[in-house]
Amino acid sequence: MEKTPGTAEKTQIYFFPFAGASFYSYNGLIKEMTAPWLKVKALELPGRGKKTKEPLLSDINDMADYFFNQIKETLSVPYAFYGHSLGSILAYEVTLKIIDNHIAPPARLFVSGRGGPCVPPKDKDIGTLSREEFHAKLKEYGGTPDEVLREKELMDFLEPLLRADFMAAGNYAPEKNRKIPIPVTVFNGTLDNVTREDAFKWQEITDTPITFKEFNGGHFFIFDHSKAVWDSIVLRLPSAPILNSMR
Repeated sequence: MEKTPGTAEKTQIYFFPFAGASFYSYNGLIKEMTAPWLKVKALELPGRGKKTKEPLLSDINDMADYFFNQIKETLSVPYAFYGHSLGSILAYEVTLKIIDNHIAPPARLFVSGRGGPCVPPKDKDIGTLSREEFHAKLKEYGGTPDEVLREKELMDFLEPLLRADFMAAGNYAPEKNRKIPIPVTVFNGTLDNVTREDAFKWQEITDTPITFKEFNGGHFFIFDHSKAVWDSIVLRLPSAPILNSMR
């Protein structure tokens, strides 16, 4: 269904969180949104942002159940999923739950910051490191500013939820590579510890050739290239006017 500005029903894209992310963490990317036919919703795990009073989750399946139950009643319009790092696996697992419940799947899955589901987790035991080692690993990833790491009270709050997220990611081990009947777009950073070979493993979960795009940068390259990443997403969303005009 083609969308035009002013149409009541908009294409929806759901953003799944990376480790430690809150509702606001994707603002640097979402602020690039200029498409009036598109609606963006950043999903949030318990224990952070607007949900600080909810108990933390540390298992991928529990997290996927949590998100599936949140959004399952809203999936009647064209929609897509995007996830970075931990969020890429959550987006994939929620897609499987949608399929298992006989709901129309997302039109496309966008992923970044992680190899395909079959790729063993990097830094599997990061959630159990000592405080000093854990902070050093966070600094290595580049997602936590030094000024935040130096704030003891803030880190006392953030560390448990970060550890829960890393434990979930580190213990993730799908029984098999289940395929999903939708195309997949993969973004990768040239300096990330996710190799190009690992990133191409996403091909194993779809019969449609994946779209692969590489950017200069480390694990959080998506914020260094927010406009280019966003443009790449918008061009491949369902009902994008530029795509419809080319059909």
